[in-house]
Amino acid sequence: MTTAPQLIVEFPGVEVSDPEAARTVLSAARDAAAVTAARSVPLLLPETVDGGGPGLDPSILAGILTADLRGPHIAGTVARPADARPWLIATASTSRNAPFNLARRIQSLNRITGGQVGLFLRADGLDPVTSGASAGLAAAVGDRSRLLKEYVAVLRRLWVSFPEEALIGDREAGRFADPRSLVPASFAGEFYSVAGALNVPLPSAHRTLLLADAVTAALGGPVDGIIGPDSTTPDSGAVPVYRTVTWIPAASRSQALDALERQHGSLPRSVINGGVPAATGESGVVVAGTADDAAQVLRDGLPAHSFLRVRTGAVHFTALLDALLDELPELHESRDQQAHAR
Repeated sequence: MTTAPQLIVEFPGVEVSDPEAARTVLSAARDAAAVTAARSVPLLLPETVDGGGPGLDPSILAGILTADLRGPHIAGTVARPADARPWLIATASTSRNAPFNLARRIQSLNRITGGQVGLFLRADGLDPVTSGASAGLAAAVGDRSRLLKEYVAVLRRLWVSFPEEALIGDREAGRFADPRSLVPASFAGEFYSVAGALNVPLPSAHRTLLLADAVTAALGGPVDGIIGPDSTTPDSGAVPVYRTVTWIPAASRSQALDALERQHGSLPRSVINGGVPAATGESGVVVAGTADDAAQVLRDGLPAHSFLRVRTGAVHFTALLDALLDELPELHESRDQQAHAR
């Protein structure tokens, strides 16, 4: 199992209506990725805008951002430690992505970047490719955890189907790889059937970070962590369960209390008595106030894993996040600290 990071930060979901808006969002995402990468805090790229609707495709955005983040790529080999944390996490839904296509996309990004990309998988139904293969499959999807369990199994098998050690590269003999070293997925389940292997190699020691939404809480081992508004189960020894912390930036306490009351309704007694303006509800913890207030809530939650959302536009996101992470040295390491540790 890949070690799940203590803190994951979500980039704001922003609607992109024209090329100029896309350039603005991309610039903001680049700034945010530089800040999170410098502190080794993964940046999660959402699939939809806040409130619903499609945004920039996370895997395409990840591909653009990794061009800025990746270091020298030597001889096509993933040089990072096998247990290194990813710097970007792409979100994908089962209803929009066939498992083979998604597996190859994430594998390609990790091939290019040296293993810097993880995946947050959401179970929300069958993709058009799979449902089109059988008219009865869509009707059979009831328990989403069963669907996602199969999807995860397919991803895991495909990601190890072409170990980099199989590469031969013998130009004179005309041999690219040793087929005996390939491990075809050979999966046949209730929803998905995948026979072959990917055509994108990675070292056999690499394991892609795979997170899933809260409906997979019963899965245990196949995923590395669980994120979701109903992730109320405490961390287990095997699978961390992320608590969602939503930060609503506010410059003054009066503004913070107004924002919290609008979001949460009645204020907790601790807040009324002068405590940090935060409240816990069905969607997790909501904190309104300064970066110091948000940092205090995240710090109080330790050693639990936290998934942070910041209620702001993409343009202002990086400055707010930078200020927050400055208050939380215990939840991240600088690149200098990581290099010294290695």
